[in-house]
This record gives sequence, C-alpha cells and structure tokens, in this order.
Amino acid sequence: MKKKNWLAILLALSMTLGLAACGKAPSAPTPSAGTPDDAPSASGESCNVVLVVPNTLGDKAFSDMVWAGVQMAKAQNPQVGNIKCIELQGDTTTPIPTMTELAESKEWDIIVTGTFSLKESIVTVAEQFPDQKFIIYDADMDYSNGAFANCSSFAALQNEGSFLGGALAALMSDTGVVGFVGGKETSSVSDFLVGYIEGASYINPDIVVRSSFIGSFTDTPKAKELALAQNAQGADVIYAVCSGAGAGVYEAAAENNFWSLGVDSDQSLIFEETNPTAAKAILTSVVKNFDTILCQAITDAISGDFQWGVHNAIDLAAGGIGLAENSYYEAAVPADIRAQIDELKGKIESGEIKVSTAIGMEASVYEALKASVN
Repeated sequence: MKKKNWLAILLALSMTLGLAACGKAPSAPTPSAGTPDDAPSASGESCNVVLVVPNTLGDKAFSDMVWAGVQMAKAQNPQVGNIKCIELQGDTTTPIPTMTELAESKEWDIIVTGTFSLKESIVTVAEQFPDQKFIIYDADMDYSNGAFANCSSFAALQNEGSFLGGALAALMSDTGVVGFVGGKETSSVSDFLVGYIEGASYINPDIVVRSSFIGSFTDTPKAKELALAQNAQGADVIYAVCSGAGAGVYEAAAENNFWSLGVDSDQSLIFEETNPTAAKAILTSVVKNFDTILCQAITDAISGDFQWGVHNAIDLAAGGIGLAENSYYEAAVPADIRAQIDELKGKIESGEIKVSTAIGMEASVYEALKASVN
C-alpha cells in the first residue's frame, strides 16, 4: 500500500475510532510473510502485553518512552488486558532466561522488547518459541525465507532526524566546525552520522564535521575527552550518539561553553534536575518516537490490522522521528532558524530532500563522505 493512502486510511480511522492519541501511525511496507489473521486478539479476546526493557524505568529516556507506549495502548484499547514491564537493569545474563520464562508461561500474547543490545537474545527465544508473538523496537530481524513469522520489528529513520540535527548544528555554529561523538562505529550509529553530515552540508557546503568513536556506549570519561578534543579543534556544536556515555559530551559542553545535541530521547529531561547546566547546553535531541509507534503497533495487532514477519521503517513523515522542540530548544534557537528547520522538515516529508542511509552503503562511499567534510 502506498504511504499516502496508508496515512489517509489511518487518519480516517483515528477520527472514527478515537485512536488519535497514539500519534501518527507506522507506515508499513508490503509484507513478506505473515497475515493479519495471525493477530493474537483479532477474535475479540483479551490481549496481554508484557514489555521487557534492557535497563530500568525512571530513566526519563528510552525505557520510560516505550513503557508509555504500552500504557497508551492499554488506555486506548479495551481489548488490551494485563500489561507489565520487566526491567533487566543492564544485566546481560538475564535476557534469554527472562524471555524464555515469559514465553513458556503462555500468559502473554505479545512480548514487546528491543534495542540492538537485546537482538541476539530475541533471535534465540523467538526461534525457540515460534507461536509466541514479539513486537520489537529499535532493532530489525532477518525475515528472509519466511523466518521469524512470529515477529514484527520497528525502527525510526534516524538518518532523516539526524539530517535536521546536522542542519541545526550548521546554522548554530559560529566556527563552521561541528562534531559527532559516536559509541561504536556500527551501521546504525553510522546512519546517524551520514544524515548529520548531509544536513550540515546542505546548510553550509564548506562545513567541517569532526567525527570520533568511543568504542563503547558506557565510557562517559572517554566521550567527554573526545568532545573536548573536537572542541579544541573548533567544533562548537557536538552531536552525541553514544547512549549513556553521551553524558560526558553534555558535561563537556556545559563546562566549555559550546552546544551539544542529544539522541533517542529528550536528553535535556534527564539532566534538568541533576545537572541543569548540562541540560541547557543541549540544543535539542533527535528523538525516536517509540511511544506512539508502539501504541499504534499494539493497537493494530489486537485489531487484526497488522503484519507479522516484516520490518517497519517509520520515517519523518509518519512521525517516527523528529527533534525535541522543548523549552531549551525555543530558548536557545532563534525563531528564524527554527523556521528554517521546519522548512527542511517539510522538504524531507514531501520527498524533495532525500537523505542517504549508511544501512547497506558501500564502505568506500561511507568513508568518502566522512573524508569530504574533514
């Protein structure tokens, strides 16, 4: 189904069925496997949903966001029965036994879980329990040859959100030099960098983009060290794509009077109480809207309007990703620059601007892109 027709139908449904609070709905590709008949609650029976998060609730970030999506689905749909969140608290030994126990109990119609940190565990358990349904966020699965017909995965197009982040960085930079501190140089993290470079270059063809990788997503001191090194080389806006290690970038920005950009969730909210100076140094964050994505996915799954065995890439136009337009953004970014960002957003949504992706990109092309802004 073409995206415009899909969105039009969903808009009509939200008006007639009161599902608008879930936000814009996922724009799903043509399915390669599975059918709507596979929905666990299409018959009208109660559908129990359990969420498994790799860390803990109360993070004012990803865990809280996805739990909010499950809660929204419960509030919107009488067919959603019991809901529960299990926090793995960063323990890498527990994902497989935890999800195995949930599947064996047969208590939960849908297990919602995700991020690339849990992907291997999800693959193992999903293969072992082909009758257990999984909705997976911020990670993909290999659905070739009909594999994982019991799963449906969702990703937000981070390259499109990062294009806006790069454009904002270039517009706010006084030096013509911006920075990027990544965790590991995976295809996913590189995807952020590709969008960031293209957005910054769109605004300033002569922009310089310094990029460094920590080698982990937890080494906060290393993130701070790399950010300070980039700042010493002129970077006055630095994008942190390194999960929890990003705190080092925000601290460096606050202490050395330059701007930073966050990722995945609204990073300012995390620091506004514990480190308000760091919160103010975050211009905005490139936010993956998994609360609305998961709300809509669960809603569709229980109604039967859903496809299993597919990966869903939710773009900017479908509300999958965007910038956090919070009070910090409004205070730091002049109105004329915010208007330019809004204009660019419209051009991406309309297809006038097409953002490249590192996913599937030839290594030589990726390296050439990085070299072009060094």
